[in-house]
Amino acid sequence: MPLLPTKSRDQKPATLVTPAWHPNFRNAERLPDTKTVRTAFFINIAAVTITLTLLIITVNRELGVHELAAEVTQSEVDIQKFEKSSLKAVALFQKFQVEEKKLHELDEFLGPGKFVLSDFVLHLGEHLPRKVALTHIEYRPTAVTLRGHARGTPDEAAGEADAYIRQLREDQTYGALFEDVSASNQGIDAATGWFAFDLVMKFKEAAPKDNKEAKDKEAKK
Repeated sequence: MPLLPTKSRDQKPATLVTPAWHPNFRNAERLPDTKTVRTAFFINIAAVTITLTLLIITVNRELGVHELAAEVTQSEVDIQKFEKSSLKAVALFQKFQVEEKKLHELDEFLGPGKFVLSDFVLHLGEHLPRKVALTHIEYRPTAVTLRGHARGTPDEAAGEADAYIRQLREDQTYGALFEDVSASNQGIDAATGWFAFDLVMKFKEAAPKDNKEAKDKEAKK
């Protein structure tokens, strides 16, 4: 008859492991997430916000590029539209620069305060002979043209015109600025019967600066 297995006296009975009735509060990683608003919610909100921000920036940039392209196209149309008028304006400006250069040269020659057109016209009016009238004054960088007439018989009117020319040449205020005063287109006007004339008062030419400087050096020596 076989013998029944017997327990060894030295062998101890296995201890039963029972789970704890509450979590281990000393291990924070094993604690349940008991927050009112989960952390994952904030992470999702941040991700959605960043995505929407990037999307808005991209859309704004695309709109800006589209508007810029439209402006470039419109600018090209405007350039083609106003190209002819712009070229004309440039040509006129170049002509203006040439005339402006002449005026500056004249100003340098005459010097500041020596010749003012308005003062010159007033001076002519104050010293105009009784039988002489001026109807037109034209100013250019090289000369001043006076157009007028003298009243009286042909001989008297011609004498009045000649006397006025001598008066302009010998004028103490402005006579030294002009090289010569010459008459042209003289004759009896058929419409009025008066003696009409044109007087050209040519300015003296400015001496070259090099010659002027040389003369100054010689004078100093």
